Amino acid sequence: MSFEFNEDAIRDLANRAVTIRAQEMQALLDEVRTTEQGKDVDDVKAVLAARWRETFERDLTDPHLSAWAEQLAKGGQVIVKPELEGA
Repeated sequence: MSFEFNEDAIRDLANRAVTIRAQEMQALLDEVRTTEQGKDVDDVKAVLAARWRETFERDLTDPHLSAWAEQLAKGGQVIVKPELEGA
């Protein structure tokens, strides 16, 4: 039995995983913007940090946490752009 390593297939699989994670991140950020816009930045920061930890099982840290919370509090959108391999 022999195995061939298909680099294109591995890259495509990795890119799909990155795209899916970026979509999940975007959905969370959009939801926080919808529910928290107009609120105090510190409150938005706390909500964003808690939701991020709950959803992704890891902490969102500064500078992203503060910058994104500030943007979302103002009603602005944070855009997630996946970095795809070989794209």
